[in-house]
Parts: sequence; structure tokens; C-alpha cells
Amino acid sequence: MENPNPMPDRLGKFRDLIARLWHNPLWSNTADLAILQMVGYVLPLVSMPYLVRVLGTSNYGLFALVLAVVGYFGAFADFGYGYTAVRAVASTRSDSVALSRTVSSTTLAKLACGSVVWVSLVASSWALPLPPDLAHLMRVASPLVLLSVANPAWYFQGLQRVRPMVIWQIVVRILGLLLLFAIVRRRGDVPAAVSVELAIALASAVGGWALMLRLAPIPPCRPTRDELLKSLSESAQMFASTLASLLYTNALTIVLGIVGSREQIAYYAIADRLNNAVKRLLTPLLQALVPHVNRMRESSHQATIDFLRRILHSTVLLGAVSTLMVIAAAPVLIQIIGGRAIAPALWVFWIMSPQALLIAVSNILGVQGLFSFQIVKPIVRAQSFVGLLTLLLAFPAAMRFQSVGVAAAGTLAEFAIVAIYIHLSRKHLNFP
Repeated sequence: MENPNPMPDRLGKFRDLIARLWHNPLWSNTADLAILQMVGYVLPLVSMPYLVRVLGTSNYGLFALVLAVVGYFGAFADFGYGYTAVRAVASTRSDSVALSRTVSSTTLAKLACGSVVWVSLVASSWALPLPPDLAHLMRVASPLVLLSVANPAWYFQGLQRVRPMVIWQIVVRILGLLLLFAIVRRRGDVPAAVSVELAIALASAVGGWALMLRLAPIPPCRPTRDELLKSLSESAQMFASTLASLLYTNALTIVLGIVGSREQIAYYAIADRLNNAVKRLLTPLLQALVPHVNRMRESSHQATIDFLRRILHSTVLLGAVSTLMVIAAAPVLIQIIGGRAIAPALWVFWIMSPQALLIAVSNILGVQGLFSFQIVKPIVRAQSFVGLLTLLLAFPAAMRFQSVGVAAAGTLAEFAIVAIYIHLSRKHLNFP
């Protein structure tokens, strides 16, 4: 006999579906990271207009340049562990002794790399003929390098237990916004704005370790020399890829800083922040995929390829819709952020708007696909070629077209990378 009222059955099936997704590590971690990214999207829409209006366009450009330079050095300090550490934790999570050794060797290696890079950054600020205010702010912001490598977010991602870390980071970012309003009050308060970034990074790292020791403790272990060398060796290839990709990503802001004005840096940085809004919509899935794909690859090559193919289709659709939405909203957002004073940032954003989707596609093809199957050397060669070509294009483009030219160089580079990754994926993996 048919149920005269099918609504309760449908509601029950819907509840069962939600329950399955909630307890699925991939989708629950994706949801948690999505909440964090949404907060990370909303808060800059509050802090960025405040900073642009309080500091002024020129000083905001100085602030953005300092963060770009420190971020460039921070990418060196990471040494590829942003990916390999997550993969290593995911591979050893079921063995407490192996996990302890992995965490100990990774942490010590990251701190060693961070210390070397921090010293290099401080030395560069003294040795290079930089403007005094830029050199001083580089030294003030330099601890961000150490704090970025000290953050144990990779441990929670590898265990697929990111919710405690997500909650803590949301609290930290909200408190950081309140601190920003409290201490950044005048045009000369760029050092104070940098100090807020330091406070956020410090609280995030310290809180992360406290959560790790309380919620997911592991027995202490002293890593051997061989374990440290093995850890560095496993990350070296990913580091080579990161180093090559810096040439057509972070380095572009520095190129503009060399040949352009601070106002042009501000336009580029504001457009890049808006572009990051689309990236933040796609980042949670990409971060949650790393441990999931690593475990799947160990059991079935073809199942991994089929899974990545489905994820790629979903990412392209979500990325395209998100990009169109932000493009449509950009004129209003630019008006809110700084009004007429930063109007040139709109054209810069429109030119770089395809980058978020292209980066997401290249992440699935490259990091999740080619890297997962140890196809590394062709990627590094391709990235190095595209990076050097982009730098050669970026300098004359920056001199002739300023921030618009640099944005165009970056977008062309991302198109080239995706085209090369598609070719390599088809050649080595029969994917996509």
C-alpha cells in the first residue's frame, strides 16, 4: 500500500543524507574549512576598506608590499611541507609511533628552514638599498616567517580533524579585527597594522599547538638525523615546484614594487584580495582533498583518477559561477572599499579574475593528480619555463601599463600552466 503522505519518507532520506555527509571525513572537513574561508572572506571586506581609508592608498600599498615580500620568503620557509606534511600525517595516522616520528621530524625540519629564511629576510632588509620605511617594516614583519612554519594546521588536515583548529582560527581572526580597529587610527600606523598580522599569526600558532596537545596528543619523540634528511628530501621536489610557481605569483607584486608606485601596488593588492574571494570558495575542497586522495591512491589508481575527474567537473562549475558573481559585484565592492581613490583597481581585478578558477583547476591536475602519482620533474620544468617567461614579460608590462600589465602577465601565466597540466595529465594519467 502506497504511503499517502510521502513527505516524512523524503525528510527521513534527507536526514540520512546529511548524517552520512556529516560523518564523512572529506565532506565534513570541506564544510569546516568552508566556514573558515567564508569568515576569511567577510572579515577582509571590513578590514580592507578601513585600512585603505585610514592609512591612505599609498600607505596601504606599502603595507601590501611588506606582506607580499614576507609572504615570498614564507613560501621559501614552507619548503613544500604545506602539501607533503599533510600527506605524511595521512599515511601514518593509524600508527602512533610512526605518526610521532613524522610530526617530530616535520616540525624540526620546518623550524630549521624557517630560521634560515628569517635570518635571510632580516639580512636582506639591511643589505639591500631599500627605502628606509620598507626595510624597517620588513624587519618588523619578519617573525611572520617563523610563525607561519610553526602553525600545526597541517597536522589536523592530515588527521582530517580540522574542526577545532577552524573554530580557534575564526576566534583569532575576529579578535584580530577588533585589535585592528583599536590600534590603527592614523595614516602613519602601518607598523601597527603589521603588528596586528603578527598577533594573529602568533595566537593561531600557539592555540594550534595547545589544541594538538589536548585533543590529538602523540607520544614525544626525538627525530634522528636520517629521519630529518628523509623529511627534507621528500619535500624537496614540492619545494622546487613552489619555488618555480613563485615566479609567476608572489614575485609579481615585488616586480610592481620595483618599477611602480605604491598607489599601483595598492590597486594590485586590492584587486588580488577580491580575486582571493573566489579562491576562498574553492580552497576548502582543495585542502580537504589532499589526505583523501593520498589514501585512495594507495588502494586504487583508477578509482583515484575517476574521483579526480568528478571533482574537476564540479570545481570548474563552482569556480565559473563564483567568478561571474564576483565580477558582477566588483564595481560595488571597489566603491565600498575606497571609492574613486582606488577606481583603477577595478580594471586590474577584471583582468586577473580568471586566475582563481585556473589555479583551482591546476591544483587538481597538478597537486592532486600529477604530484600524487610522483610525476614531478615535468611539472617543475614547465613551471620554471612559464615563471621565467612571465618575469621577462612582467617588467616591461609593469613599466608600460603598471598594475594592469602585471595582472595580465599573471593571468597569461595561469592559462599557460593549465594548458601544460592538461597535456601532462593526458600523457601520464589518461586524465582528464
